[in-house]
Amino acid sequence: MLPTTGDRIAVSGGYEFEPDWLGGRSEVAGVVAKLIPEQNRLPACVVLLDQPLTASGDVKGKRESRTGSYLVLEPRYVGQEWESTGTVHVELCEFEPEDKPWAERPTGAWVESHATYRSRLVTDRWACAVIGICASSEGPSTRHLRMSSGARGGRTQRH
Repeated sequence: MLPTTGDRIAVSGGYEFEPDWLGGRSEVAGVVAKLIPEQNRLPACVVLLDQPLTASGDVKGKRESRTGSYLVLEPRYVGQEWESTGTVHVELCEFEPEDKPWAERPTGAWVESHATYRSRLVTDRWACAVIGICASSEGPSTRHLRMSSGARGGRTQRH
């Protein structure tokens, strides 16, 4: 199931029990801002984090620290499909990534090669996420999206 704009996603783990890139947290979470072309046949998922993240990672062959509010998640394995949970590469960006494949756009820091992502359903109440684009044919918007609680595919509406 391909993530869609407005979906909540949590990202955790990696090779280490307590990965450095998570800064002492068990996971980071955010909302899908958009999908962009990537190196493989599947699009990459751009996640706007609930809170900025600071982590060290590979930036053009050098280990550097970055603080950013965007993650680019790319499926890890050849033939892998987007599902409700899986393994991804994680790139931390200080800026909203351009709608271009990795090799053709400014990049962030590669912080993890085997992170676990999972879709997070809102179960307690209405949740709002301010994002730069909306899942609608009306084009870019900075309005809030409100996602109903309950089963996957719950309604999404502007407010």
